[in-house]
Amino acid sequence: MPVPPSRAPFAVPLGLGLLLLTGCGASPSTPAAPATPTSDPVPAAPSRVQEADGTLTRDAERYLFLAEGHLVSRCMARQGFAYVVRTPPEAALAGAPPVDFGAVDPADARTRGYGPVPHTDGSTSRFVAEDPNRAYAKGLSPKLRAAYEKALFGDRAKETRIALPDGESITTNPDGCTADVRRALYGGDLAAYLRNDYIENNLDRAVLNRMAADPARDKALGAWKRCMKDRDRPFDDPGAARSAAWKTRKGDRPTATETAIAVADAECRVTSRLTTVLQQLDRTYRARLTRERAAQVNANRATRAEAVRRAGRLLAER
Repeated sequence: MPVPPSRAPFAVPLGLGLLLLTGCGASPSTPAAPATPTSDPVPAAPSRVQEADGTLTRDAERYLFLAEGHLVSRCMARQGFAYVVRTPPEAALAGAPPVDFGAVDPADARTRGYGPVPHTDGSTSRFVAEDPNRAYAKGLSPKLRAAYEKALFGDRAKETRIALPDGESITTNPDGCTADVRRALYGGDLAAYLRNDYIENNLDRAVLNRMAADPARDKALGAWKRCMKDRDRPFDDPGAARSAAWKTRKGDRPTATETAIAVADAECRVTSRLTTVLQQLDRTYRARLTRERAAQVNANRATRAEAVRRAGRLLAER
């Protein structure tokens, strides 16, 4: 993993952040919805809702995702629109992998370079790219598309801002099918739920941001860069070095260029203590933020567990 930049990219796990709207009001005058794929059914309620740490089990995550989607689909149908619900891929349910700072052993680098190039199955990105609801909305007239988006996402003129730690914020709408369904599932204070959910899902990002602002990180990275430059390998960070090295590959075996870059990287990490510093900073800030945000994280886990139990009752209503 590259050294944390000054601003880490924002990523909320698909899980399970399906933005569903609120506001199931009066139905606009719309034609019958065009043919769309059939929604996946909601599975049986999970026998076990939470893991020992309070997070949802994989089955509970899947169940809640599909239940929320079906409730939104019903709301949209009452307004004359189709909304398709699909089962998320396992990679999305698994969440983000643990943070890895890409330590390289010098001896290993001489024989294996950077090792195997990591591959993802691409299922999550395909799931998002192949969303049939996007194609459905695109096929509507401009007037109906605006009505569809308002029904799903709410009136943008009513958008409200939710303050987050570290001076950041997110926005939401108080109406629309997504907001209405989420209030029904997660409780009446939608802003509190979204804030707590964001805080839990973006703990890694918060840790990286704190690390990026720490002088110890800049000092170690500066030492690593000078060491690499002295070896005629001028890269801004280890991530750039690794990417450049992997681009030279032909097949599964590392090239001489990759091996040379990997060895230089590994040896410069030792002299600069870059990996050690990053790991120490990660432990420090992760422990600190975990303590600081425990109330929000625990509240979010309890709220989501209750939503799993509440979903069955909501789905049974007609």
